[in-house]
Amino acid sequence: MKDLGFSGVRGVRVGKMIEMTLDGTTEETANARVEAADARVEAAAKVEAADARLEAVNAGLETANAGLEAVNAKVRDMCERVLVNTVIEDYHFVISSDGPDGK
Repeated sequence: MKDLGFSGVRGVRVGKMIEMTLDGTTEETANARVEAADARVEAAAKVEAADARLEAVNAGLETANAGLEAVNAKVRDMCERVLVNTVIEDYHFVISSDGPDGK
């Protein structure tokens, strides 16, 4: 437990329930330590939830990026095969969500 940042824990037994023996000399001290441990558990759960949301966002970004790369490849192929004489012309293009009238 000490390696996990919980000091003052003398022993832990895990079964169908978790028993802890705390160093607190009073019930108030022991309760304060339990509340602090609860707060760390809640914080860890929030971090895990945030990590899960971040993973979902990253997956969405990867999908969007793959789609954008496919669009870029298709436009580049159209330019080089049909629209541009690459021997004598240079070209560039911009992918935009705006329509031809800027909307």
